Amino acid sequence: TSALLKNADYITGQINHVVNKLEQAKRHLGRISFRPLLEQDRKQDDILAKAAKDS
Repeated sequence: TSALLKNADYITGQINHVVNKLEQAKRHLGRISFRPLLEQDRKQDDILAKAAKDS
């Protein structure tokens, strides 16, 4: 086999690997709840609003 074909096979394998990793990440993100982050942001906003009001 020529070096060009070997290189093409290698690149195709790398692309498939990246696609699989992206699919895994997408599935993982689908299982994560972002609610705690939103609640934490809301609490921080409340603290900042109170500090601004008190000043």
